[in-house]
Amino acid sequence: MEMTAQYSETFRACSYDGDVYNNLQPGAILRFAQQIAIDQCTELGMDTEFYQRTHTAFLMARQTLVFQTPAPARGEYTLVTHPSGMKRAAYRRYTRVLNSEGEQVACLDSVWMLVDTDTKRILRREPEGYGAVQWPQQVEYPELDLKLTRAAELEDCGKRRAGYTLCDENGHLNNTRYADLFLDALPAGALTPSGVRQITLYYHRETPLGQSFSLRRGQAEPGAWYLCGERDGLCCVEGNIWLNP
Repeated sequence: MEMTAQYSETFRACSYDGDVYNNLQPGAILRFAQQIAIDQCTELGMDTEFYQRTHTAFLMARQTLVFQTPAPARGEYTLVTHPSGMKRAAYRRYTRVLNSEGEQVACLDSVWMLVDTDTKRILRREPEGYGAVQWPQQVEYPELDLKLTRAAELEDCGKRRAGYTLCDENGHLNNTRYADLFLDALPAGALTPSGVRQITLYYHRETPLGQSFSLRRGQAEPGAWYLCGERDGLCCVEGNIWLNP
């Protein structure tokens, strides 16, 4: 079975997907993008039963979401996703976000890792059963900037818990929820009607259901914030939020 070089799906953004300024929240777009990736794989038989049988799971390693134009909450958005196969143990997926007029409002570049759910180790070769799906060799779109800009000084923002509503079927805090938690950790007044220009997230270690991590923040440069989550003395997640002026 050959996975097509692109796959599209339309999502309806509801009022609860927006922020106080009626901007579509970054986390909402990340959830749409996660769903379209799942739907494309499911059509080719890579469903929950497949992952259970092969003792595997796809986990997000890092992703960058960039807004080109304002994206209001409410309305329909068509996502067009472009996957590629394993390269140096990583799978890349590029996703475009189009409004109802067909204009691109945002784009997302993500890197996924295939993990053995028994050993918790990253797989550098596809296990038996994965050969049935032929992935496109590469994505035609150039990579977005996935680099982090760290802050010299950080201040404590308290702890965040992987509660029931934030976790998914893998038993840990869903990767899209970190965008929500990071934005909530910014100082009051930092976010304006101009909204977010870019958000980059790096995932190092999962946060299992019921466990917590300590969150710190710092201003990397004007308009750019760095956030870092630590658990058991190790960084589990970090990222940048770039705000529009």
